[in-house]
Amino acid sequence: MAEKEGIFSEPAGSVAIAVLKKLVEEGTIRPDEAVVCCVTGNGFKAADTIQKEIESPKIIEPSLEAFSKIHEEIGTWSS
Repeated sequence: MAEKEGIFSEPAGSVAIAVLKKLVEEGTIRPDEAVVCCVTGNGFKAADTIQKEIESPKIIEPSLEAFSKIHEEIGTWSS
C-alpha cells in the first residue's frame, strides 16, 4: 500500500486490505460495490519488521559534495 497508494500501514492493518482483495476476487464483494476499509495502524509501529523487507537508505556525509556524488551514482530518484 505504501508503494502504490502512499498509505504506510502496519502489517496487521494491511490484513483488512488483503481480505478485501480476496473477497472481491472470490466474488463475495462485487467490483462495483462501494466498500470502506479501515486501516488504523501506522507503519511506524512496526518499523523494525518492515525494515527487514526494504533496502536501507544510503548514509552520506552532510555536504553538497557527498550529495552530488551519491546522486551521480544513483542517477535518478524515481524507481
